[in-house]
Amino acid sequence: MGELPKTQMYAVRVIAQVCGEPVAVRPYTSWRSPSVVVGARLASGDEVVLKASGHQSGRAEATTLRMAEAAGVPVPPVLDEGEDPRLPGGRWVLMRKARGRPWRLPTPNVRASARTQEDLGRIFARLHACKLPGYGPLNEKGHGSYTRWSDWL
Repeated sequence: MGELPKTQMYAVRVIAQVCGEPVAVRPYTSWRSPSVVVGARLASGDEVVLKASGHQSGRAEATTLRMAEAAGVPVPPVLDEGEDPRLPGGRWVLMRKARGRPWRLPTPNVRASARTQEDLGRIFARLHACKLPGYGPLNEKGHGSYTRWSDWL
């Protein structure tokens, strides 16, 4: 773990405080800077992921995941969230690692591809059925960040 950058080391420390010392740590490449995403395998065999982002709120992400779960969408459960000024954005969210396999296109298995597309359609229908105030990315209270879709788009 000594090879990790400081922000990733801070993330590992948060994981250790919440879950106990991890058996293995895997830093992920984050899509946007400043962000940190670190995965860990725990002594129990469970795998968790900690995310902290300087460009979006960790609390808003946790709220979004909980709302999607309440709508019946299979999402990684949020295990905890908190604050740490050493992490990007100062807030973090800890979740169980998503299970499953990547969906690679084009798939040689047409039946599996059709089934995956049907599953995605059902998930989007459940999300679309959530009536929320506002549009676009959710804030920490679960409200859309914009008053009109056109403001976001």
